[in-house]
Amino acid sequence: MNLKQHLSELKRKPSIVPVDMTEEWGCTAFVRSLSIGEVRKFQQIYEADSSEAVLAMVCMGLCEEDGTQIFTFPQDVDSGNLDKFEMKDLGKIVAAINNIATAVEHEKKD
Repeated sequence: MNLKQHLSELKRKPSIVPVDMTEEWGCTAFVRSLSIGEVRKFQQIYEADSSEAVLAMVCMGLCEEDGTQIFTFPQDVDSGNLDKFEMKDLGKIVAAINNIATAVEHEKKD
């Protein structure tokens, strides 16, 4: 098997990080690292309508403990499934997703 075949068969293994949302939601939430494809999709969403960017990032990154995505963008936004959340809480989730990316960058530099 050549390298291209090997890489095409690899399964994605996102980094999953717990986020203490006990005060806000009464539980621990989990976020996962975004794939290159998800980052590109996020950039397209941001460029088209920056007001949707936070919701898109939350939909892409918020997950179950096993990494299973909870929400789908834009379906869950359009159906109002995120309407109950406070923006400051979603900001905490986005910060956690961004911290995963920052941690990976620091690991590469060390």
